[in-house]
Amino acid sequence: MVSDYESWRRWVFDHPVAGEGERPWYFAGGDMAFDPEADVEKALLWITKLFGEANLLPDDFSMAHIGQGLWFLIDPSGSSHMFVLTNPAIPFAKRADGIASIAALYQGLFDPQCSRAKGARKLHSICAVFWSVAPFAPNGNGAAPTEQDQAFLDVLEKIAMLENPVCRKSVLEALDLWKGSYPEKAKAIRAKITG
Repeated sequence: MVSDYESWRRWVFDHPVAGEGERPWYFAGGDMAFDPEADVEKALLWITKLFGEANLLPDDFSMAHIGQGLWFLIDPSGSSHMFVLTNPAIPFAKRADGIASIAALYQGLFDPQCSRAKGARKLHSICAVFWSVAPFAPNGNGAAPTEQDQAFLDVLEKIAMLENPVCRKSVLEALDLWKGSYPEKAKAIRAKITG
């Protein structure tokens, strides 16, 4: 079992990259080195730090390794890490920084690195479908968003300002989910992209 951030970070990203048609390491079965449900506070702290320092990942891992690791973290079929950002058992004041760190992930990693360039396919794909895959959905409905929903809407607004078309497309896909609960806010964010 991993017990510190650096070991967890290596565990997430330092695995052979699955080839086309192959299943990634986290579907191979066996024990996981860290269970985010067993220590939600630590999982939240580590996710927040990782996303906040996402610009540093290319110093230590290839784009393919980063993409595969992010798929593991973000897709609930890989792990339950993302649920800590919406876990009501953790005070919102703590989760707010974690939610905000998604913008840093986009600004520091996806915006400068996400493309269809060699080795970046997995990174490109998780950037493009982040909001469709991650277990985030509005938990309120109406003109005044809940604290949690407002935090996610703030992140979407920040990402909408980025230049990378893949990042912007991911926001548009997210807004398709959020417009049912917050049509005016979704429309305003969409306008930042579409003009």
